[in-house]
Amino acid sequence: MIFFVVFWKDKWVDECKLMQLFPKLYPISSNHGRSVCKDGMWTSTCWQWCLVWRRNRYQWVIDQEREFIM
Repeated sequence: MIFFVVFWKDKWVDECKLMQLFPKLYPISSNHGRSVCKDGMWTSTCWQWCLVWRRNRYQWVIDQEREFIM
């Protein structure tokens, strides 16, 4: 059995949904139903997120994106 965690909608980070932890990012995300494994990739020994946005981001959204990536 293969189990996929949906990036924004499943509880997988501190038992919280990312859409609740980062409410400014979720509405402008283009990947609402994608799994975690499809939203990033390994580069050498580091995980790199591949997030796609529907529009340009305002500074307050970019600040939340930085917080998310950290």
